[in-house]
Amino acid sequence: MSGIMANSKITMLKLKTLMQYLAAGRPYEHICKQLNMGKSTLSDYRQRAIATGESFQALSQLEDAQLKALLQPPGNKKEKDPRFLDLEPLLPSIVSKLKKPHTTIEYLWEQYIKEHPNGYKLTQFKKYISEYRKAHNVAYMNLYRPGEEMQVDFAGDVFYIVDPITEDAREVYMLCAMMPYSGFGCGYWMTSTDMEHTFHGLSKCLTYLGSAPLIAKSDNMRQWVQKADRYVPTFTETCLQWGLHYGICMEATRVKKPRDKGPVEGLVDKFYDYVYQRLKKRVFHDVDTLNAYTFTLIEEFNSKLFAGHTRSRKEIYESEERPGMMPLPDTHYRIRYRKEVSVGPNYHIKVGSEQHLYSVPYTCVSKRAIVLWDLEEIEIYVDNERVAVHKRDYSNKPTTLEHHMPENHRAYHRNRNCDAKSLLDRASLVGTETRWAVDRLLSSRIFPQQSYSNCNSLLAMGVKYGEERLETTCRMIHQQCETVTLAMVKNILQNNLDLAHQTGTRMIVSSTPSNDKVRGSNQYTTVTL
Repeated sequence: MSGIMANSKITMLKLKTLMQYLAAGRPYEHICKQLNMGKSTLSDYRQRAIATGESFQALSQLEDAQLKALLQPPGNKKEKDPRFLDLEPLLPSIVSKLKKPHTTIEYLWEQYIKEHPNGYKLTQFKKYISEYRKAHNVAYMNLYRPGEEMQVDFAGDVFYIVDPITEDAREVYMLCAMMPYSGFGCGYWMTSTDMEHTFHGLSKCLTYLGSAPLIAKSDNMRQWVQKADRYVPTFTETCLQWGLHYGICMEATRVKKPRDKGPVEGLVDKFYDYVYQRLKKRVFHDVDTLNAYTFTLIEEFNSKLFAGHTRSRKEIYESEERPGMMPLPDTHYRIRYRKEVSVGPNYHIKVGSEQHLYSVPYTCVSKRAIVLWDLEEIEIYVDNERVAVHKRDYSNKPTTLEHHMPENHRAYHRNRNCDAKSLLDRASLVGTETRWAVDRLLSSRIFPQQSYSNCNSLLAMGVKYGEERLETTCRMIHQQCETVTLAMVKNILQNNLDLAHQTGTRMIVSSTPSNDKVRGSNQYTTVTL
């Protein structure tokens, strides 16, 4: 049986039990088996107990400290290395210097070895510095009240959204907020970390929480603090307005003291492990889609049970924190901008630092317009009447609503942006025969784009002559021919042949015979090698 070595120390509980067994006169073999102790260890402690002059029973009744002093006296301490005696008083100064910018351990070791040529080499030097740091790295245990404080921080690692056309990658940044009592957290992606985006993201985080805390704490980031101070920091005006809107008291951590908001620092690391890893497998083209998917991951994260516990972050938050928090106002905080401009001849107005163009009705040209905008929405007023509302866009392509255009611009716009599907859809609204005619025109060329102009001209005849006459004309052609041309349709309508056909007169649309001996245009649309 393996036992404890004679020179090893055993627990006080086991030592008192040993004294009781010896006082009762129990056999050595029985004691060794019960206490998993070697005979040499038992014999050693028995001799120590006898040497004290006290009975076994009396020793078993002593306090732990008294028994330890009698039976486990401290051994002879090993003498310290003279090199360590030289280094030990220098450690506080060395660790303090390492906090300064551009100071390295290698540089400090070079200075140390010049003064102590027989001192430690670099590896041992680093070891003792590391041990000193660990021994003096004492952290205060913060206690948080339910629903009182929300901590805020940016994640250091960025993510990317990819333009679906150019495939250019654009950086996005995650703002994290959490309730330290429960660990319930949230993250929101933004395309910028400026003032406007930061407090918009905070409002989105509050929407996820569903209630407002009493305090919001962040570090001294420029969006939060205008002038840092250990005791009375000066907050930015936007920060104070945001807090006033939600009834939240704004606080800042001490400068360069990340432990003042340790829980949210830890949340960022957890989001790296849980959220970032799952996002890496996907490609996102816009920040809204990225946020929607991220919220599902964060919901999963908050709903997971704590290791070794029966409740999750969400359960603790909903049951213990949220009931004591403040309700959110009906509208979230918005940083609104305003400007007054004259509407130019292109009936578009530039808005925001990105100078994006937004349309207004063409009837507003040369009039004065008032533009109000925030991070999400653009509102344009003319003569005290709201004439346009747009979702804010940061792309280079102008935002133009078709009903803002004059009629000739609409027609030109439709012609430029049409495709085969849109042409067939417009023809279907006229009738099945018109759709057949447009389909034949599209299939008459190797490249359908070459027929778009003819298709638009054919559909325009429905406006000039009426859709019913156009449908009748296409039916006449379909009954006699397998192909159709724009000239055929135009000839029938101009000469009123479709009206004569409706009275019962049989009209010959084409005199070209249809048989295998006659080649048509389709014979010239393919190239045989």
